[in-house]
Amino acid sequence: MKLLYSILLFCISLSAFAQPIKGVVLETSSEEPLPFVNVVYNADRNLGISTDIDGKFTIPDRRDILEVEVTSVGFKPLSFKRNEVPKNSPWVIRLESLNTELAEATVLPGENPALRIVRKAINNKDQNDPKKYDTYRYKAYLKNVLTKNLDSVFSARQQLGLMESDSSKTNSNHYLLISESVSEVKSKKPDSYDEKIIGTRISGFKHSSFAVGAENLQYFGLYDNIIQVVTEYYLTPLADGADKKYFYILQDTIVRGTDSTYIMYYQPKKGSKFDGLKGEMHINTNGWAIEYVYAEPYYRGNVDFTMQHSYQMIEEGRWFPKELSILLQLERLPLINDPGFIYSKLFVDSAQVNIPISDKEFDHVKREVSEEASYVDDNFWKQYRKEELNKKELKTYQRMDSIGDKYKFSFFMNGAQKIYRGYFTVEPFEYRVNKFLRYSGYEGLRFGAGVYTSEKLMKHWRVGGYYGYGVRDQAMKYGGTLDYYFNRKDDHRLRLDYKNDVIQPGYINFKYYRNTGFWNTIFINHMDQIEQLSLSYKRRISKFMTLELGLRDFTLTANNNYQFLPSTEPDANPGSSFRFTEANLQWRWVYKENITSNFGSRISAGSDYPALVVDYGRGISGFINGNYDYNRLEVGMWWYRYFKGLGHLDFRIETGLVDRPLPIQMLFSNRSTYSSSIAIVATNSFQTMRFNEFFSDKYATFYLNHNFGPILVRTKHFSPEFEIYHAMSIGSLETKDQHIGYDFKTLEDGYFESGLVIDNLVHFGFFKVGYLGLGAGGFYRYGANHLPKEFDNWAIKLSIIYKIN
Repeated sequence: MKLLYSILLFCISLSAFAQPIKGVVLETSSEEPLPFVNVVYNADRNLGISTDIDGKFTIPDRRDILEVEVTSVGFKPLSFKRNEVPKNSPWVIRLESLNTELAEATVLPGENPALRIVRKAINNKDQNDPKKYDTYRYKAYLKNVLTKNLDSVFSARQQLGLMESDSSKTNSNHYLLISESVSEVKSKKPDSYDEKIIGTRISGFKHSSFAVGAENLQYFGLYDNIIQVVTEYYLTPLADGADKKYFYILQDTIVRGTDSTYIMYYQPKKGSKFDGLKGEMHINTNGWAIEYVYAEPYYRGNVDFTMQHSYQMIEEGRWFPKELSILLQLERLPLINDPGFIYSKLFVDSAQVNIPISDKEFDHVKREVSEEASYVDDNFWKQYRKEELNKKELKTYQRMDSIGDKYKFSFFMNGAQKIYRGYFTVEPFEYRVNKFLRYSGYEGLRFGAGVYTSEKLMKHWRVGGYYGYGVRDQAMKYGGTLDYYFNRKDDHRLRLDYKNDVIQPGYINFKYYRNTGFWNTIFINHMDQIEQLSLSYKRRISKFMTLELGLRDFTLTANNNYQFLPSTEPDANPGSSFRFTEANLQWRWVYKENITSNFGSRISAGSDYPALVVDYGRGISGFINGNYDYNRLEVGMWWYRYFKGLGHLDFRIETGLVDRPLPIQMLFSNRSTYSSSIAIVATNSFQTMRFNEFFSDKYATFYLNHNFGPILVRTKHFSPEFEIYHAMSIGSLETKDQHIGYDFKTLEDGYFESGLVIDNLVHFGFFKVGYLGLGAGGFYRYGANHLPKEFDNWAIKLSIIYKIN
């Protein structure tokens, strides 16, 4: 009898414990998991949950179930009575796709209830945006897959977004490529960020010389006004003022304790022309923060993608990204005549916010790949992988590693990467690409070579030289360099340099953070001789600031009939060769410059803030070979940025002065790109000004061009982009009479021109990795320097742009 009572008591106690129900939601046809599906199991008590990014869910207690309702945007809803819920886990639920797009609903009297929720989320962005936290630190595991077909690597929801364009289903047992990386990331307000990639692996490459890290994915960007995906920019559904540009439909509400999650569909309002997104968004009432977002472009164009973001609360009131996946469609795979897909999945681990982080943990390099990153072993990957590799992923490594060893993938990829950066290596030497072949109007085709020692040969030293020969001017040029690097990462070095070359008279060349005048050299139809020996010292003096000090002795010789009178005295003798000794300083500041260090190579991706450059030279007469005393100062500012709903702004101000009479080679000539034979649009230049038409000893120049994007016409095959141009300059020259044999003007009355360019009128594939877009533009010069013949004031030019697929 005691035994019977004991068994009865045990059974009663068991019934008092929670009886969880675990399950997974799949898409019917593909059997793939569906993330963030709403599972409401007691509507009367507002009890419900969502599946995770892998489609899994857990109902805490079977006894709470009244009726289970399973809903998700784009799928047919299902409901289950309590007696239909299986007693054994896991419970597999399958949803059938509707394959339809939600239309914009009819607006009824009263305010859309979704707008109140969206506005609260917008108003609380600053407290929920991880980038606004004082500090944060986390580790990230990232996996990328390149394939020709959509299959089990992608979630069903992501496949739906791109299913229409999938025409390459195959039964291959491997992908084209798979890569993995592990990053350690930390950030500190206001401007410190550091990502260190500690492990990287790419199929087919034994030790890869490049890596894809966490920063390459915009998983923090949905709180921003604009999010960038590849080369395109999109207005986010929580951008400032988005409630006036987007349409939202409240779909469902899930209650979890004292918090609720609102599920809504969003898309740009009907007739909108801006680049927007559409999809599903979950807003949690705890802080009015994003809990989940599914997004894809509203307008399908050059970039097609679907993405999913999920966030979690890591401490009370602090949300942080948890997982991200993005599926990117490529119109053409590189060197293959088929479309393809890149799938990326990122897991965030060990996230901490608002913790002490020392300033000493940051420097000017935002992203760095550890030298040991490509040498980590299998135990490393077992530690950091958040999910096991499937059979197809393992087969990809096996097959591609074998092919890569056979065909030397690593060797050719390393070489291609270095050529992109301006050189290629055949150890122990580096060969500069721009020294082999280039073109200018004066030299014509210029052939040559440039050879320098590599870092592997000498860690701190770099020695090299170059040679060139111009076909048109029939002259050879040469030079040599000796560098000593105190610290290559900081570009801290001492340089001795010699050159015997040619240079444009009045040349203006500010070194911001990338070459912005690719087309400009082809318009140079006259150059003078320069022979120069220089010594310079350069180092980074703060995170965003560099300083270079130098001394140079140089001779400039006119290659035409030009002569300069050193003074206005009657007995002054004109000359055509001039010797200078100059002490110089260059200061450069680019706030929040995005610098990446990839296995020792440093690349600047620029900044959203203006770049400032100051060049100062002090001429010293009587020292070494100098014959002229002078002060020469140049100041430049360049700002290139994308603005919400307005497009890309390219804005530049440059000014300079020389305080003493100097030969024309040391004055300032505006960048002019007019040519009667070559009519190509070149940004940050004067499109209608003739070469060396003006010279100044004091000048100020303003360049502006703004690309509004496809604001008027937008279809899949025709999306012209409208761009306005304006440039103006003012200057003076006090000693024009001292310049003999050179016909030029001065800028006291200013120079003005404006233009309109329509880019991308037609486009065509370019080596199967992108396309060239061709357009046309017209420019007109006006004001005091308007030319007598009306036709001569116009310039009609071809515009050329390049975008990846």
